[in-house]
Amino acid sequence: MLQYEIAGLKIQIRNGLRSRFRRMRPFESVFSTEPDIEVVLQASGSFPVRKYPADENSQDSIFLDAEYADGKTALYVFLKDTQALEYIIEADSDWSHVTVHHRENDRFYDRAFSEYLGNLILSNKMILSDGIILHASSVLYSGQGIAFTAPSGTGKSTHAAMWVKYHRASIINDDCPAIRYIDGNAVIHGTPWNGSRRKSSNSSAPLSLVVILEQSEQNSIRSLSFDQAIPLLLPRLFLPYHNPALMDKALENADKIFKPIPIWHLKCRANREATELVRQCII
Repeated sequence: MLQYEIAGLKIQIRNGLRSRFRRMRPFESVFSTEPDIEVVLQASGSFPVRKYPADENSQDSIFLDAEYADGKTALYVFLKDTQALEYIIEADSDWSHVTVHHRENDRFYDRAFSEYLGNLILSNKMILSDGIILHASSVLYSGQGIAFTAPSGTGKSTHAAMWVKYHRASIINDDCPAIRYIDGNAVIHGTPWNGSRRKSSNSSAPLSLVVILEQSEQNSIRSLSFDQAIPLLLPRLFLPYHNPALMDKALENADKIFKPIPIWHLKCRANREATELVRQCII
């Protein structure tokens, strides 16, 4: 039995592996109370036959199909590489008890859990815990959390790395930080799901600034209202499109979290001058 604490949520995992999930080690915990999420990893001898649901032209590497019955959710996880059903995630109504079914001959299900299955589970439970997962690179600077978000390949990680180099910031999470609304404030947390560069920490900070990045030959920055920013933020959030009721809660969380936060649109090159423009915006 493995125990972790991620963004204030206690997670307990039961599986047949003796080794621990390497990427999750910084989040290991010991607790005797009831976990917020109990996960069972279970081998299955047979999977149902289901049609591959994805568009061939999509850039996504995994695809989901969903079913609901008696307040429970079943998520069917397909991989683009195989175009076959590889995992089934079954959860109760509040995502407190989750079973991940994997094939008996699957030798890499632990890697899949560390890379994306665990994030799928956490993102749903996070929504029910007044939070949301944001696709962003985030840093801790002078006691404040700053999130840099943009489509993949725009330079989020590069920009965060410049803050570490030039301003003695530290990385909170380089890909999928969790943001929770706690006691009237937005708090950004590190998670184990940290992108290709594997940069994250078991740390948190008040979220003080969100920066939406755009590549440009010239550096410039402007403030965005919430109404201007939300269409740019929504594609960067991990939203439960498979569940309309959970989707409503996710959008409610996004309103609570981001409305009070200064949001800036930074058009920039990858240089120190761009980081200085953002520093001038920190209150």
